[in-house]
Amino acid sequence: MSLQYKVFAISAKGGAEKELNAFLNSVNVITVHREFVNNGDNSFFSIMIEYMNNNTSSDIGASSPTGDSKKRLDYRELLSPEDFELYTQIREWRKGKAKEEAVQLYTIMNNAQMALIAEKRIKTKEELTKLDKFGETRAKKYGVDIIEIVKKYDQEKE
Repeated sequence: MSLQYKVFAISAKGGAEKELNAFLNSVNVITVHREFVNNGDNSFFSIMIEYMNNNTSSDIGASSPTGDSKKRLDYRELLSPEDFELYTQIREWRKGKAKEEAVQLYTIMNNAQMALIAEKRIKTKEELTKLDKFGETRAKKYGVDIIEIVKKYDQEKE
């Protein structure tokens, strides 16, 4: 099992969105890198997708975007009541962020990553980067929000 990459070049005038969306719905996206290339009338968006095929993903608790028959974990049963409460807050934040960015939920982070954040009470970007498949880019992009949720939760419980 290894990460794979696919690059799309989409004209600024449009045209390849259907192909991109079909691809995104068929794989487990890890990260998306986007750049606008300004080249006059030939300007385009360069989009590189890091992904794993849905049938090779080994994320604990990750569910495929197509809802395949992969068994889902019930984090209400796996986490303590307090950890699940924090997990739920992180999940709600992820839902809002995914809607804001118009991306799939798992693009931001998967359920297993949220469970580990709640369980370990991760409060630094360094700790976030140690999560499997989270990395520097996600820590930089989402770390402040996630850390704030965890710290606020712990303060309310004291």
